[in-house]
Amino acid sequence: MMSVQETNNQINHVFRPKTPSEDEMKAVFQFCRANKWTNVLNSCRSNPLIPVTNMVMQNNITTTILHQAITSKGDTKKRAIIIQEILNVTPNAATIRNGYGSLPLHVIAQRNTKMDSATKEMLVRKLIDAYPIALTQQGGVSKRTPLHVIFTDYVSPRLTEAMIQIGKKSCFLVDKKGYLPAHVACSRHCSPEKLDMLLKINPNSLFAITNSGDTLLSLAKKTATKSHPNYALIDVIKRRIGLAAIPSVSLDIPYDVHSARVSSTDSSNHDHDFKESERSKTSFVSIGCSSEPVTRRKRKRKVTSDGKGNDTAVKQEDIEQAILLLNVSRHIDEEARGKIAHV
Repeated sequence: MMSVQETNNQINHVFRPKTPSEDEMKAVFQFCRANKWTNVLNSCRSNPLIPVTNMVMQNNITTTILHQAITSKGDTKKRAIIIQEILNVTPNAATIRNGYGSLPLHVIAQRNTKMDSATKEMLVRKLIDAYPIALTQQGGVSKRTPLHVIFTDYVSPRLTEAMIQIGKKSCFLVDKKGYLPAHVACSRHCSPEKLDMLLKINPNSLFAITNSGDTLLSLAKKTATKSHPNYALIDVIKRRIGLAAIPSVSLDIPYDVHSARVSSTDSSNHDHDFKESERSKTSFVSIGCSSEPVTRRKRKRKVTSDGKGNDTAVKQEDIEQAILLLNVSRHIDEEARGKIAHV
């Protein structure tokens, strides 16, 4: 007579799913490419290890069923059903990157996903529920977080707020070009409402500078078009810069243009590190300023042969404007302290 332990081992051996073979995964990949999502669903139900096993595409880049279901142009309803079932049965599938280093959340956040906005937002929430740490993970060639990527598309303010609040650390992470999520937002005609959400978490984004020397203001200006003039966005950024220069409403700690940035090499892949970073205090270095008021010379804007203004001159003017306002703030603050000391 078998013991209880032997019986359990035998049961586990019988019901333990087998690792899918290479031929099995090739067949599943062909189902995905042919948009035979019913066949894909049946395969996943026959073996729960199939959704968490990599497939290899023709270009030798690895992928998963989740990645394929997100990027496919096939029936949206069938794709949504299989994505939801995979996340319900094997949520670990949301943690697997493709050959480009992108998680499923990175991929679905892109602008070119072939699905309606309601379905997309529902699936984004499902992926976040399955793997919330994905919001603070950098991926893809550009090393962006899902929050960076989501600003390349239009999603509801409600979803944007949820992504920011759950993945607050991502508001401090820079991509390969030195862009914070706020930089991407301002270069993509975001609403003042969404920019305000980002600045509430990382107010130093207002003066952060990208690798190419751009600020939020310069990006909002240079990406303005006739259909998207960015008037409201530019006005809000200018107003915030002005308010930052007033002692009564400025931060207690002076801004440093680089303090809002975290290198991609410093990002953590673990929830523990994220909690530690939340508890730690950000260090700031004050901008070197003279106590004397600064008089800025009026810079003539260079004009190119096609009649367009030189972007470098615009960026330089924006940076000088921000520094000027901070200098004036410092001067006013020091005069006030001097008067108090004299009394």
